[in-house]
Amino acid sequence: MSGFQSPNYTQTPNDFFDSMLQGMKEAELKVTLYAVRMTFGFHRQSFRLSLTGMKKATGLSRQGVLLGAEAAERRGTLTRIKEGQGVTEWVVNVVDQVVNVVDQTGQRGRPPSNKETIKETPGKKKEGAAMPPAITAYREIARRFPDKATWEDISRAVGEADADLAFWREVIHGYIACGWNKTNIKSMLEFYARREIPSVQRNGNGARPADDGKPVWMRGLERAIAEANENGDAQ
Repeated sequence: MSGFQSPNYTQTPNDFFDSMLQGMKEAELKVTLYAVRMTFGFHRQSFRLSLTGMKKATGLSRQGVLLGAEAAERRGTLTRIKEGQGVTEWVVNVVDQVVNVVDQTGQRGRPPSNKETIKETPGKKKEGAAMPPAITAYREIARRFPDKATWEDISRAVGEADADLAFWREVIHGYIACGWNKTNIKSMLEFYARREIPSVQRNGNGARPADDGKPVWMRGLERAIAEANENGDAQ
């Protein structure tokens, strides 16, 4: 075969190309790509495959597969949910949702045993698949993940309270609506700390005060009504 056959495609997240590919080594790259093929390519969330099968599919050694899987799990893109009889359940994570894979007995799959996973370094905290809600909010609105180095700052500044998360969403919406660089997390957090919604139409300084005594949902409703009226006038 001299080239790709078309139109046979596997849907692949843009995040993979935009923010993850550059930092991946060969083992992680091969394991991740094959996992994407076996999940998104078949419109499912997980697949079962032995370590030998993954070796054959990727061309990696046994140690290479283990290292690649461990790196993907640290990144949060892949989870090995269950194993049994030498077969592991591989799940590709979407945002912060780790699928609860249920076996035939109705029990949630247990984590992989030490037989097919690299032991953690003592004292080193393993990164889990769970994602802070403030990061999830950014991902849903901006359609991309913030830089991993900013996650702790975002989580600490915003927290997990519903009202704070709602206001954080308004800040993100406003910032992007202004046409500003949505990867500038530091600037977004400054607006959040000042309790200001970004806007190029208020106060002449690119921001309007948020604590005007009205709840967040009311300000959002008023803005939606104003936009609807403007669209009606334009017609």
